Amino acid sequence: IISGCATTTQKALGEAGRTLDLNDGSILLFTVSLKNNSYPNTKMTVGSVLLSDPSGDVDSNQYKLVGKAVRNTSGTVQFIAIKLQTGNYKLISLNGSARGGLFAGNFNVPIFQTLYVPIGKIMYLGRINATNRKRRNSDEVRSGSVIPVIDQAALGLSTGTFDVEILDKYDEDTLLSTNVFPALYAKKIERDILPAWQRPTREEIEIQTE
Repeated sequence: IISGCATTTQKALGEAGRTLDLNDGSILLFTVSLKNNSYPNTKMTVGSVLLSDPSGDVDSNQYKLVGKAVRNTSGTVQFIAIKLQTGNYKLISLNGSARGGLFAGNFNVPIFQTLYVPIGKIMYLGRINATNRKRRNSDEVRSGSVIPVIDQAALGLSTGTFDVEILDKYDEDTLLSTNVFPALYAKKIERDILPAWQRPTREEIEIQTE
């Protein structure tokens, strides 16, 4: 379970998506598609992103999102844009809420990817596809906490783990992104796809979030 004492701050584009300032950093743009094989009718929404800053400190680096979900031929895809100052970062996890039937839960998608944020760019990182499925062994990190016990178990989040793949959907995602974030209209969006995902070990997660 990925956790930490990070507070939540606003680092995304404004809710109307009409503000754009690249004087001291860049905008990271990516999309997320979530699926729950344990409870197929679950609606899952990313609400924040946990990153470590250039010093490696995760405190106060949980960024609240205002990205919107858009339904297209690929299903429901959530568009996310975050403004960060220049520097080296680690994208630790995508955190959010889940609801299915009468049950409400929480989840954490472990990403653990390092990236460098330059000045003055809009960077497309790819589409993150994350699928929750039943854990095969205790070494696989849970998709969510064990509390609330009934809800998390019913949704398969306390008994499941995420499989993640990172896809290059540049043409599709950048075309739709200007509808979600009008400030990106007619702006150059550079392709900078995250590396292939590798499942982090429990030890890596404990060290990073302790």
